[in-house]
Amino acid sequence: MRTTSISGRMAETGGRSSGFDDLRLILAVSVVVLHVAAVSNGMQAEMAVFLSPLRPLVRFILPAFFALSGFLVAGSLARCRTVALFLGLRGLRVMPALTFKVLLAALVLGPLATRDTLGRYFHSPSLYTYLLNIVGSVHFGLPGVFIDNPLPGVVNGQLWTIPFEVASYVVLAGLAVLGLSRRRSLAPAAAVGMTFAYLATTLIRHGGVLVPVPGMPNGALLIVCSLWGVSLYQYRDIVPYSRPLCLVATAVAASCLGFIPYGDFLAPLPAAYVTVYLGLRNPKRRWLGKADYSYGIYLSSFMIQQACWQFLPAARSWEGNLLIALPLSVGAAAISWHFIEKPALDLRHALREIETAWLERQARRADASLPAEAD
Repeated sequence: MRTTSISGRMAETGGRSSGFDDLRLILAVSVVVLHVAAVSNGMQAEMAVFLSPLRPLVRFILPAFFALSGFLVAGSLARCRTVALFLGLRGLRVMPALTFKVLLAALVLGPLATRDTLGRYFHSPSLYTYLLNIVGSVHFGLPGVFIDNPLPGVVNGQLWTIPFEVASYVVLAGLAVLGLSRRRSLAPAAAVGMTFAYLATTLIRHGGVLVPVPGMPNGALLIVCSLWGVSLYQYRDIVPYSRPLCLVATAVAASCLGFIPYGDFLAPLPAAYVTVYLGLRNPKRRWLGKADYSYGIYLSSFMIQQACWQFLPAARSWEGNLLIALPLSVGAAAISWHFIEKPALDLRHALREIETAWLERQARRADASLPAEAD
């Protein structure tokens, strides 16, 4: 049986596999399902999920998100002629929806849900520090909001990953400046280097003792997952696209994420391979066409779940919360996609035109600076 490479599989799917779209959506919905435990019964209930037999599966969610992102944005970087365009495109993808959801939480949901008076709410410093979420400085609480919930005072608990997502883009841009297109070994070298750096800082911080992480893998290791996704893209011509290899990688990733002490340090590469393999499966598009609701679900679901618990008694059990909050989260994501995210992404054509004009201007200046040839 002939084994193709990842590059060969990408060619078979026309370079736009629907599997990545489906996987993004499945992962986003999985985040909603996971958070039901904490929203309905407090953080100890979510920790119980992490310590249950489901531990390998639930701890795979964010590594898969980051590996998927790394693989796809590496492709985006390869199509950009400047690092500035790459960062601009990333900004168009991340910032508009994030800004909208933060303002919606602070200026609409907060006043409706707060136990404070509106005067105290709008004069509270924590309202304005919450707005710093727009620039990646994470703050979870709004004044008087959700203070009686099982998970008190947390409006958008999932935002803790945003700075690490942005950091992964910055790291990739840095590798591009160092010549990633010519030296593809920079990506796996950076992944290994960051793993050892995090290991060393962890040992120093805890006096030479490794402390197990009961919940999701640390944010630094999520960046490593992204870098392994980038590495698989860079080496796509030689890495096989193989079901047996995926099964082995699945077993290794599950063992590292679920059972092997400190296996988090070894999990990113096999988790990234499993993610890329599944993303390239390319099933028929059955659900949303080219619409991508995953980011909107991820950004809005937590505050919707918390609001449902506060305002709707039927949503205070885990099953009730899931049945009510999930459709509302999908609806919010649809609004975000069609009115915020897609219009913002349509601006990428303007960014590419700016890039082209800038490069042409630089080329003209270079030509003008050349000495004239002698007759």
